[in-house]
Amino acid sequence: DEINRQLAHLARLDNFDWQPPAIEVIARRRTDPDFILRFLSDLERLAYGLFLMRSDPSDRIRRYGKLLGSIQAGEDLFCEASPLQLDDAEKKAVRKTLDGDIYTITRIRLPLLLRLDELLSGGSAIYNSPIISVEHVLPQNPAIGSHWLTDFPSEVDREQWVHKLANLVLLTRRKNSQAGNLDFAEKKTKYFSTKAGIANFALTSGVNAESSWTLDTLNRRQADLIGAIEKLWRLA
Repeated sequence: DEINRQLAHLARLDNFDWQPPAIEVIARRRTDPDFILRFLSDLERLAYGLFLMRSDPSDRIRRYGKLLGSIQAGEDLFCEASPLQLDDAEKKAVRKTLDGDIYTITRIRLPLLLRLDELLSGGSAIYNSPIISVEHVLPQNPAIGSHWLTDFPSEVDREQWVHKLANLVLLTRRKNSQAGNLDFAEKKTKYFSTKAGIANFALTSGVNAESSWTLDTLNRRQADLIGAIEKLWRLA
């Protein structure tokens, strides 16, 4: 089950360049599931790292080619110099992307949030809804006179935070643009709660636990979410 779960994480990416190394290791080490699982965990780390850095396809293919050669040569795949591992510059680049405007990078946002949601759920999450959308808590265009403009009076602050990881949640249906501007308390009740018929995503449940949505909330949530990913993928 753990091996299949790792493969499901990888299958969400927008390329299949990771498949030859995965097939090679599974074929060579089929009697050693612990090795396969460890390899796939690090392959996920590499694949999502390259994905988040939006590596050039040619560079990405060359990287996986080196990894395939390393596997075939019987080299240590878990040493720092292995093409399976991220170097310090790559870790820094991934951290920078994670702290940026994730929502605007359309190919990244849903796979990343699903991976993060599964991490926060302890691996128990199952995603079988035909529609899973990424939505903002603080809306992109708060209505004049709304409580959002009281909590976030600075347009600079709103622009800085609206597309960040901390402000994004997963829903199993799409909100219309008018509903997206609801004040926080009403939005929680209508869109972010299980009472509203929304699947119990760990990311979304975390929003329900908040009594208010402010800069302090976003700063804390951003640190917690990025910290969880950094620990998972050993980015520090």
